[in-house]
Amino acid sequence: MSDFRLKVFLSVAKNLSFTKASQELFVSQPAITKHIQELESTYQARLFDRQGSKISLTEAGKLLLEHCGRILEDYKRLEYEMHLLHNEYTGELRLEIGRASCRERV
Repeated sequence: MSDFRLKVFLSVAKNLSFTKASQELFVSQPAITKHIQELESTYQARLFDRQGSKISLTEAGKLLLEHCGRILEDYKRLEYEMHLLHNEYTGELRLEIGRASCRERV
C-alpha cells in the first residue's frame, strides 16, 4: 500500500542519481522523473537542485528525507499487523552468510 513515489524519492536521494534509482527500482528514468515532479507539485517545493548531471537535496528534500524512512517503515509495520489479524504471516526475511561458512573444506 505504500506510496511508490516515496520509494522513488528515497532511492534518488540515496543515490543522488535518477539513473541509478531507475536501475535500482526497475523503472524507466522518465517515470522516476515524473514521480519526483508529482511530489514536488504536491509539496509545492523543489526537492533536488539540478546542476548539469549532478543533483543535491534542497532544504525541502532534506526535510522529506527525514520523514520518508519512518513513513515507509510505518507502512511496512501496518501491512504486517493487518496480515496478523488474519493469521497471515508475511514480511521480509533477510539471511546473511559469512565468508567462512562458504569456504569449501578439504
